[in-house]
Amino acid sequence: MVEPMMIDLKALMVEREDCDAGTVQQLRNGLAQGGNQYRTLRDVTEVLRKKLEAASGPAAKKWHLKLGIALFFLGHTHEAAEQLRQAEGALAGFYLGRALASQQEFDDALKALCPVPVGWQPEPLKVNARRAHERWVSPTGRTAYGVIHFKLPWPVGPDLALKGFRKFYETVISASKKTK
Repeated sequence: MVEPMMIDLKALMVEREDCDAGTVQQLRNGLAQGGNQYRTLRDVTEVLRKKLEAASGPAAKKWHLKLGIALFFLGHTHEAAEQLRQAEGALAGFYLGRALASQQEFDDALKALCPVPVGWQPEPLKVNARRAHERWVSPTGRTAYGVIHFKLPWPVGPDLALKGFRKFYETVISASKKTK
């Protein structure tokens, strides 16, 4: 039987210049190979820390991103969030948001995942035991953009969750129109 070629996580995270969605996909594929890949990733985080110590400016932001993503996949979400806060770009925002959401810090997670569009005004964050919802209104006031994170008592797919959310939101909109 032929052993599958293991993805070299050190080369991927340390030696490769860029870090983008393709890099993260390769990291996920490498971790899915099992074996010693998690141990290797732990070792890689130590190398990344040393690279970060020696870096400054834009280079440091790249190392913060790589270290934050590595820590996220190791399950160290608090430390990952600390690193990702110092990185830049959509990938950093995405994993920062996921790390913060896993720590139940929904307000900060929404801000990381969905930065306020330029010129749009945020409405106050609405939070209760089942959901966190934030909405931004356009400068004209005729368009809104919103994000919601909600919890369900059992796992369901996105289609069923969206259908239930739309039904709930339609009732909220109907009730608000009746009170005006």
